[in-house]
Amino acid sequence: MKKSILALMMVSACFSTVANANPSEYQQEIDLDMAQLTQVDAQVFVVEEVDQDHVQLSAHVETEFSEVYISKQQAHELGLEKSAHFHVGGKANIVSLAEAIALKIRQDDPTFFSVEMYRQYNRVNDTHIFAAKVIEYK
Repeated sequence: MKKSILALMMVSACFSTVANANPSEYQQEIDLDMAQLTQVDAQVFVVEEVDQDHVQLSAHVETEFSEVYISKQQAHELGLEKSAHFHVGGKANIVSLAEAIALKIRQDDPTFFSVEMYRQYNRVNDTHIFAAKVIEYK
């Protein structure tokens, strides 16, 4: 029994010394591998789906209000504060939606505004109904 305990102690002592043999050698190997790493610059292109209805609405609104019409992202980048918002809905086409937005913008005369357009499919008569959320900024 004493021999087996002694043998077990010697085996465990050998393994512990092998495990901790030379940590600086391993560190040098890691440092060498890390020095071989290089940084690669990459470019990522994101393609967004462009909806023709959104483009048409932007064109209608932007022609009259080009000085004050901005995107929601531009408003965020400029740090603008929302002053009001309103919804325009139930329009059969883009032109009538743009006219309703223009009427309200002329009344309110905001510093800046952005438009989020929504399109809902009407299954009954196979058409689309257009709506928009207009956010005014100061």
